[in-house]
Amino acid sequence: MAANFWESTQRRHWQFSKDELAAMRQRLEDEDPNLVQMYPLPHLRHLNIYFNQRMNLFASAAAGIFL
Repeated sequence: MAANFWESTQRRHWQFSKDELAAMRQRLEDEDPNLVQMYPLPHLRHLNIYFNQRMNLFASAAAGIFL
């Protein structure tokens, strides 16, 4: 594990921009459309709702602990 994140393997090889992720997803969909139909990605709207609810839950729990 690197002591410096900016020089780490994770940052160089496993962090992608939104455009890179979209290109990878499109390439996978073009290569094997059956796979995409078997395991579709959830709608971004649903993910946003889920994460919003979880953040609210964690924030309310943290506020209760630190009061």
